[in-house]
Amino acid sequence: MHTLFIEENAQDYLQIRRILDEEKNPLNIDWAPNYEIALKQIKKKRYDIYLVGYKAQQVQQRQILTWLSKYTIIPIILLTKHNESVDPALMEKTQVEVLPKEHLTWFLFRQT
Repeated sequence: MHTLFIEENAQDYLQIRRILDEEKNPLNIDWAPNYEIALKQIKKKRYDIYLVGYKAQQVQQRQILTWLSKYTIIPIILLTKHNESVDPALMEKTQVEVLPKEHLTWFLFRQT
């Protein structure tokens, strides 16, 4: 499964990477530290799933979620901080799944 993880914070990327690498199933995770790089990678490579980090700047986060949902049919998971609220209109418009980062496990990722 090819995954693109869009996350500005390298420590958060590494933490999520460790969680997802615990499983023995092959999972290829590419990292994009910003939206410009993410868009370049999306144009070059086919992904099976997109992860969008919760530390992203809200305006850019809204833009990438809207763009992804408009131009792809690939599942999108937004990783949020514990108790972080997500704009209901954005959720309806983009059809993303939301997972709290603190509760993320391989099993939950796979189910979603």
